Amino acid sequence: MRKFYYNHHRGSFHDISKDTFLWIRNQPYVKEESITDRIVYVLNTDNPFVKCIEFKRNEEALNGADWEWWILLNEYYVKENKSPKDNIVAYRFRVQAKKLMVNDSNNYHLFHYSNRNGLQIELLMERAKEDRAYPLYALYTDCTKIPEKLLLDYNQNKLFNPCIRCKNGIFLLSASFIYYGYVLREKITVRNEMLVKKSIPASIIDCVLSTFHPYYFNFHTTYDYQSIYKHHMTEITKFITFLEENTYRINDYLHTSAEFPPYLQHIISVDKHKENLRGNDSNCEHMDSLNYYFFEEYRRYIPDALSGIGVIDLRNKDRLD
Repeated sequence: MRKFYYNHHRGSFHDISKDTFLWIRNQPYVKEESITDRIVYVLNTDNPFVKCIEFKRNEEALNGADWEWWILLNEYYVKENKSPKDNIVAYRFRVQAKKLMVNDSNNYHLFHYSNRNGLQIELLMERAKEDRAYPLYALYTDCTKIPEKLLLDYNQNKLFNPCIRCKNGIFLLSASFIYYGYVLREKITVRNEMLVKKSIPASIIDCVLSTFHPYYFNFHTTYDYQSIYKHHMTEITKFITFLEENTYRINDYLHTSAEFPPYLQHIISVDKHKENLRGNDSNCEHMDSLNYYFFEEYRRYIPDALSGIGVIDLRNKDRLD
């Protein structure tokens, strides 16, 4: 039995999502890039579980994505049989951010954006499939609709209870849902509410990630640590299932440490505090030089035109003894 007493603080996805809601509500024409930059800055500065490396943007993106995100876990959490303590697995995501239209205008054109390389959403899905990454949209909006997915699951999965009344300005929605629901069909008016009700709020990410690390963001819990070891379907796979609704695809996005690209191996090996990767005022120039070095060193491995790489590191070796 697990009870949540959630303590909001800077750097949590609850706070970041709420701040995004308030920002858009008070400044409706704030730019999408500004929101993304702020989210990355806060996560990278105030969240000890997150590391971010940001690059200069390329307007002619070849892969249709803004960011690549990895969630690192010990393999012990994923498999029933205990694996060596240092054996790592990770889920891989490709994320495209979109700020929905103000005044609930038609969002149809947002998902039909193209450049000389093709339709952005098709590039996102094609390149993500090639790299075994989950193609995902992060939608920025001040829409107050409570997502149907959250309501439907509310009585069945206590994990999402803390989010039922949260203010959210960031919502996560499968790229395949948007593609097959709004891109391939005949032109329709796509309202903010239509997208939000099929999404899940970003605040849920805290609830999911806290199950892997008992002290994630000061969740104070009473928790049976052994229960997580008795099931193949961990909370993160439930989370992906919640997004995808096709459980047979879950392992498509799971990578073992032997499959990690060199740039991810580098990020894992770097101690965040020793290398000063956090972007506070005192080390901005140093951070810029590190990011430049990282990009130049690994550019041949990094998927074309990504704005950055993010890693949520939930390895918990203390609990694997």
